[in-house]
Amino acid sequence: MDRSRTSRLAFLLQAFALAAVVAGFPLVAAISQFIDLPSQPFSIAMRGLTALFCAGLVVVSLSRGRNSIWWWFVLACAGFWFLYLVRMTNDTLLKSYSLFYEPSSYWLWAVGGSIIPLFGLARARLQLADASRYFNWCFTFAFVAAAFAVPNLSTTVSNAFETYDGGRAALTALNPISLGHLGVQLILFAMWALFLRQGEMKNSVKLMFLVASLLGLYLTLVANSRGPLVSLVVAALFAIMASNLRSKYWVLGLMLVAAAAFAPLLTLVDHVAGTNVYDRLLGTSQFEEVSTLGRIELYTSAWDQFLKFPLTGYGLEDPVFGGYPHNIVIEAFMSTGLVGGLLMLTILILTLIMCYRMLRTVPSFGWLALLVIQQVVAMQFSGTISQATILWGVVGALVSAFSLATFTVVGSPGDRRYAAGHNPRSVRSVRLSKL
Repeated sequence: MDRSRTSRLAFLLQAFALAAVVAGFPLVAAISQFIDLPSQPFSIAMRGLTALFCAGLVVVSLSRGRNSIWWWFVLACAGFWFLYLVRMTNDTLLKSYSLFYEPSSYWLWAVGGSIIPLFGLARARLQLADASRYFNWCFTFAFVAAAFAVPNLSTTVSNAFETYDGGRAALTALNPISLGHLGVQLILFAMWALFLRQGEMKNSVKLMFLVASLLGLYLTLVANSRGPLVSLVVAALFAIMASNLRSKYWVLGLMLVAAAAFAPLLTLVDHVAGTNVYDRLLGTSQFEEVSTLGRIELYTSAWDQFLKFPLTGYGLEDPVFGGYPHNIVIEAFMSTGLVGGLLMLTILILTLIMCYRMLRTVPSFGWLALLVIQQVVAMQFSGTISQATILWGVVGALVSAFSLATFTVVGSPGDRRYAAGHNPRSVRSVRLSKL
């Protein structure tokens, strides 16, 4: 058995880095609005600390060895980001045309917000024995953020021309989509803790997670965004399919109850929060809704740019609509061409494989797998490659935890090593070489 333990310093660095990636920005956005202070200084400080801690993990949390899935994943990520950085260099420094977004923002988000957390957390030592403590850190960040957010939610939208009621709850520094995903995170944390976690739990702790799930559901609904709802449903179905615990059928039962009560629940939320969730989600056909049609046009236009330049891709931004297409797979093909697009698909496929096997064989880190599924789905509806900070961070943490927690063969056939906490007789092991 591998008896190496993560040092206290390394654990604190890793725990803060992971929790900050998961819910650090919503936390400072909610607290700053609660105490009525500008959020920008706090947000910049949190982003900077997250990048600093993740960069420190490369030095502090070095691992003695990695398995094949880790190397394939890291190589795919390195290859993709190399091509994306080449594209960024060309479009922000060499070409003369103007971009919809500031060139400097691409570098800040891509390097500081995505690349450093990805490779920093991938190099971390997320030991199986510490899985519950990492969960506690991430859950605490999300729960506190949600608790501070609820009293300050508003549906009012203000711009340079007018102020109106948008029917979607948000904070000043946290848009409805991000708020909805914060709610989904809480629901997934509670779902894992109540139904997919091994071991007994005190009734008081169960009550806490029940409250957290209700708080998360409220935020998800009042945010009135389809992307978080789709992410929640897909993550729950993935948990039902992948988990081998009997309690997963409770999740299926709750989903059926939620589906039956969905319409009346939306009506109640609209009445309490002053939103128009029912009309947005059920009042009209989704294929006739303006934003849905707009996304389809964005996808089509971005894909057309790839078809014009299949080898190199067109560029960072779509020339017809400006900006990104709100789908990272299509964006990868548009910006980096065929090779970059295939590398992105490789990254996502390896990620889904790890999530599935994590839920089946290492349920202690199942919550991390569910967060990854949420983000993978979310990035197919909103967001961009360079600013998918939560996705890249949790994916880096996933491959670290997966590579250290699963069965590996070291040296001779009889020389087998398990991560701390594994019992080879009770936990089904996975030979990663067969992936």
